[in-house]
Amino acid sequence: MASVIEVKELSRFFNTGTIRVEALKQVSFSIEEGELVAITGSSGSGKSTLLGILGCLDRPTEGDYLLDGIPVSGMHNRLLASLRNQKIGFIFQSFQLLQRTTALENVELPLLYNPAVPAGQRKEKARRALDRVGLTDRMHHKPSEMSGGQQQRVAIARALVSEPRLILADEPTGNLDSENTRQVMSILQDLNEAGSTVVIVTHEPDVAARCRRVITLKDGKIQADIRNPEPVSVCM
Repeated sequence: MASVIEVKELSRFFNTGTIRVEALKQVSFSIEEGELVAITGSSGSGKSTLLGILGCLDRPTEGDYLLDGIPVSGMHNRLLASLRNQKIGFIFQSFQLLQRTTALENVELPLLYNPAVPAGQRKEKARRALDRVGLTDRMHHKPSEMSGGQQQRVAIARALVSEPRLILADEPTGNLDSENTRQVMSILQDLNEAGSTVVIVTHEPDVAARCRRVITLKDGKIQADIRNPEPVSVCM
């Protein structure tokens, strides 16, 4: 299968005064189409820095990053933003929904920046995305009228509405209780079973155990890269 993510000898350094912080140190790995991968590690391990680079929100100091075969490390900001909108669907811990707009309008938002989707198709695509996460009956509700779990499901619908090559989830269950965590992970597993490539950045071992592969970072390096032949099912 083709690689959706390919990282080669990637490093990221930060200078704070006279101190150089090495957040990532020559990290290399690839993620193929259709994988469900957790990137985990303790605080300070480098996973947040790696997330920023994988999401095209930051650039490596050294090394190369290819997204769907496209080298992005030296790409111009405008082209990078366009590529990010086309290739990546983001899910955030804090949902990041617009509070004054409905679920349907929140999900429709990424399509406004995609010239390939005609205006007449946007709402229908958003409706279908909300149906996939079981929120057809809440599409006209605003975030304040929904629970935290429902808001995260709206965020998942927004991430998948553009049919991206990669769904990148940043601590997607960090603000949820155990039941809503189960529901969100069930949806992400279902999306993966349907063919989506999903990468979850998490510090929660039980979330990582539900993924087919776990990449563990420590002190900016890959400590382990383990394939799980029998990930935990959230339906159990």
